Amino acid sequence: MTVKELCVTAIIGAIEFVVFTSFSFILYLECITFTVLIFSVVFPRKIAVSGAVVFGLLNIVLIQGALSAMICLFLYHPTKKALCAIERKLDL
Repeated sequence: MTVKELCVTAIIGAIEFVVFTSFSFILYLECITFTVLIFSVVFPRKIAVSGAVVFGLLNIVLIQGALSAMICLFLYHPTKKALCAIERKLDL
């Protein structure tokens, strides 16, 4: 990865972390899902999935700890981004 890709990945992960912590207290408001989908449509797959991994690591280390639900989210968001990017590339 280039320095530019690493910086964009870190910024994406930080934005997702801020969105998740800011809006997680409002019931049924899925801002993180919307943010994840937007980033996966706008950015290339490699950067979007890496940003989701950074978000998952930040969430596990700084906020939640290694709970089973957080580990599932850590696996869920990068997978969702990868699938959305693949679908965008295939024009389904």
